[in-house]
Amino acid sequence: MAAAAAWGRPMIEAEWERFPDIGPIPGYDAWGFRIAVPLPLGSVGARRRAAARELEAAAAASRQTALRESLTVAGTALAAAYGAESRLTTIAPALKNLPRIEESLFTQFRLGVLTYLEYVYGTVRHDELLLSVIDAHADLLSARLQLSYLLDDPSVFPTATYSTGEGS
Repeated sequence: MAAAAAWGRPMIEAEWERFPDIGPIPGYDAWGFRIAVPLPLGSVGARRRAAARELEAAAAASRQTALRESLTVAGTALAAAYGAESRLTTIAPALKNLPRIEESLFTQFRLGVLTYLEYVYGTVRHDELLLSVIDAHADLLSARLQLSYLLDDPSVFPTATYSTGEGS
């Protein structure tokens, strides 16, 4: 990029003119071509080279910044996915017994072993556990979706693809 910018842009022009008859002088058609190739010489060339080096440095810095930002976002998404998976792994044993626990709470309340407040407290705890499972699943899916888009890898989170009709 720097070398191309230092040379500048070549220009090519083509021209056609029709000269009409003027009295005894006959008219004619004329074609003209002009090719301009700027040379990177002198102060103009030095300024172009300096500007090209500055553009190159800015592009490299922008690329490095984008790379760092992408790696940070990917690291955050990966950490969120690992955290959600560990929460799901921790909750999994309790999740197996939830239907039995809910039935047990209701039966104990019906038989009078539990008061109404104890029953409500037990169902609230039951619902909190279900909500934590739902939140963990949502966090895991969100992190996988973000990683899938960042890495452009549908194996992480398969998304729908569509064809634009080009090349088919």
